[in-house]
Amino acid sequence: MRRYIGTRTVRAVTRTLGYWPGHIFGFAGRQPSTVMRDWVYEASHGRFRLHRDPFDYEAALSRLRTPRLMLGIDGDNLINPRAVALLAKRAANAARLQVRVAGNAPVDHFSWARRAPAEVAAPIDRWLTTLSSH
Repeated sequence: MRRYIGTRTVRAVTRTLGYWPGHIFGFAGRQPSTVMRDWVYEASHGRFRLHRDPFDYEAALSRLRTPRLMLGIDGDNLINPRAVALLAKRAANAARLQVRVAGNAPVDHFSWARRAPAEVAAPIDRWLTTLSSH
C-alpha cells in the first residue's frame, strides 16, 4: 500500500509541477518529469520502458549475455532483496550480491555512498576480479 501511494504521489506532484521536487521531499533530489514518469511506470508495472520509446527494453534485458551483477544492500527499503532477485531473473539470471554493512552506520539506497562506500565497493571489486580470472 505504501508503494502504491508513493508512486501515485510522485506521479501527481510531477504532473502538477512539471518536475519532481525531491530536494523538498527528501527523495531522489530534483528530477525532470521524464525521469520520474519512467521510474513510476517501472515501479508500478515492474517493466522498463521510456516514455514514447518503442524499444522493448525487457526483451533486450533478457537477451543480455554479458556478465552483470544485481546488487542489494541490507537496509535498502527502496530495493529489497526480493526486488533484486526479480530483476536478476529478468536479466537472464544475472549474478546477485547482497551486501551487509558492518557497524552502526545505517545505509539505504542513497546513503551508502556517503556512509560506507568501501564496504559496498569491496564485494563488487571481488566479483569483477573473478570475472577477469576466467
